[in-house]
Amino acid sequence: MSYAYLFKYIIIGDTGVGKSCLLLQFTDKRFQPVHDLTIGVEFGARMITIDNKPIKLQIWDTAGQESFRSITRSYYRGAAGALLVYDITRVKFWQDRWCGETSLAVSYLDLFRFCKNKEASVAELMKSSNGVLFWDVSFFRGVHVRELEAMSSLMETIYGSSIRGFGEDKMCWIPSKDKGFMVNDYYRILVGPTIYGFPWRSIWKQKILSRVAFFVWIVALGKYLTIDNLRKRKVWILDWCYMCKSNGELLDHLFLHCPVAMDLWRETFNHLASWLEDARQHANANMTIMLIGNKCDLAHRRAVSTEEGEQFAKEHGLIFMEASAKTAQNVEEAFIKTAATIYKKIQDGVFDVSNESYGIKVGYGGIPGPSGGRDGGSAQGGGCCS
Repeated sequence: MSYAYLFKYIIIGDTGVGKSCLLLQFTDKRFQPVHDLTIGVEFGARMITIDNKPIKLQIWDTAGQESFRSITRSYYRGAAGALLVYDITRVKFWQDRWCGETSLAVSYLDLFRFCKNKEASVAELMKSSNGVLFWDVSFFRGVHVRELEAMSSLMETIYGSSIRGFGEDKMCWIPSKDKGFMVNDYYRILVGPTIYGFPWRSIWKQKILSRVAFFVWIVALGKYLTIDNLRKRKVWILDWCYMCKSNGELLDHLFLHCPVAMDLWRETFNHLASWLEDARQHANANMTIMLIGNKCDLAHRRAVSTEEGEQFAKEHGLIFMEASAKTAQNVEEAFIKTAATIYKKIQDGVFDVSNESYGIKVGYGGIPGPSGGRDGGSAQGGGCCS
């Protein structure tokens, strides 16, 4: 089918926020609750109509894992629009019904009373070590004899529960019969056929100081000599944080939750700002960015208010909308409103549409230059097209 313009989109955001589900809902008008991991990028396309002109949207859905960020960045170039997606919800470990007919707080009230973090989410307590799932559930005190049966039942419940469809994406590898997972094979799957050999030197050769690498590893493995680790070695000192002068000096507190540490690490946790910085750095300056708060159908699990999303969008000059890939609420509108904004920029002469590096390609009936356009184009959805 011919088109007046082709707009290239890119969908970005953390893993598990519903990027692939939004694309599937827009292109195929269906919701898939359990979605495979996006490795690198996936592609979708659809025709819409803006100002009575057929517009083809070419949409690239990117992986959210940090390991794929370098691949994702290459797709910013030549994109006319970006959908920056975040999840407005989080499933609470104790208070939401995620592994039974009732919440864990109700089923195990005695244990809930002395758990450390009553507001913790499933994602926060779900950990993985060497590919093995475990739950990092902690309490203020040890378990009494009368509570052992309840604790055993709790462990059976959470370890016996399927969490498909929740949490972060994970990599699955079908090993070969003799060698299992090989970095060399994994590299070739990512980059495809190439005349160059496996770049072992750039992958395995250490590029940072040995003492920095050592520090990172001992922190990641939980071996840093905080007070709790010193006590395991029978060294007993006052349990308080020497930076903020309060709370216990646990590993998580020292490197994550301490107010002083938070000032140091704030940029690390500001994921939206990180994705936005990537987009602004690697894309053209006039790229239209739509901020989407996904999963608005789960209002009872809301962790990010609409006002917070609106404020972030206002501060950074973004278009904002909340949507639901599951119910299709505002999914159509998000894609089309972004396209309408791009189309208006064309009419206003912002883009040189003869330069395809802006993510815009002129087709049949399109305007090859900024002149001759009409302002105030209205938008409505069209049919699907590959």
